[in-house]
Amino acid sequence: MASCRPVGPFDKLAIDVRQCDLVEISVGLLSEYEQAGLRPETWPVPVRAAMDKETQAWIARNPDRVICLASYGATAGAVYLALHHKKRS
Repeated sequence: MASCRPVGPFDKLAIDVRQCDLVEISVGLLSEYEQAGLRPETWPVPVRAAMDKETQAWIARNPDRVICLASYGATAGAVYLALHHKKRS
C-alpha cells in the first residue's frame, strides 16, 4: 500500500482510503454568509477562521493520526471538511 503524501490541487492519483477512518468537521453559516462557495478560498474570512480553528484542534487532539485525504464542500447552511485519517506508522 502506498504511503500518504501531500498532493497538489491538480494531481491525479489513486488514494487507498480503505484503511482510513473519517471525521467530518462542519461550520454552520450565519444568514449573511449563506452564499459561501464550494471552495474554501471563497468562504468568508470568519468561516475560514472557524474551520481552521476546529481543524487545528482536531489535529492537536490526535497526534497519532496522519491525514491521507481531505475534501471540502458546502451545503445549505454549512461548510464542511472531511478528513480521511489513519494511525501513524
